Amino acid sequence: MVTRKRRTSPQLTLMFGVGLALILLGLGLAVGRFLHARDERTQTTAGASAAWKGTAPDFALVSLTGKTYRLSELRGTPVVLNFWATWCPPCKAEMPLLDRMAAQLEGKVLFLAVNFGEPKDMVEIFQENMGFQHIILLVDEKGIAGRRYGVQALPTTFFIDAQGNVVAQHMGILDEGSLSAYLDKLLK
Repeated sequence: MVTRKRRTSPQLTLMFGVGLALILLGLGLAVGRFLHARDERTQTTAGASAAWKGTAPDFALVSLTGKTYRLSELRGTPVVLNFWATWCPPCKAEMPLLDRMAAQLEGKVLFLAVNFGEPKDMVEIFQENMGFQHIILLVDEKGIAGRRYGVQALPTTFFIDAQGNVVAQHMGILDEGSLSAYLDKLLK
């Protein structure tokens, strides 16, 4: 029979503290990746990956109102395509700006916000709490559209011209100045 020596309370506390510190360090690194968008993370089509270079990949997704949006059917209208998630603080922080700009540019630019990989009921709860009226929230539970665009970090926003070509991509949170610059380029 093998007997084990019981760990003393200080040993357990130390082990718990080290484990917690490692978890917090990992979370800090992950959050830092989203929050510290550097210049090289903002790309235009010239530096784009093959996944989204040129013509924007098509998709068909359903909005919270039940309407299906197929990107190829939106030709003739510029589109701001934002990939986000309810668990993503930078995504939530930029949503009010996107909604305001969608209101200002109604009829000129369509703002589609694709929820990446969450069930519809979570997106509905988010919408009920936030009350956005001008951006169109789409549900992509399996993340298919996000994978077609090569999305690796959230939020990621694509700017698609009226001909259906990606003219710019922005990884990370958008501020008013950068969003306005992208929109100016999109509307030229």
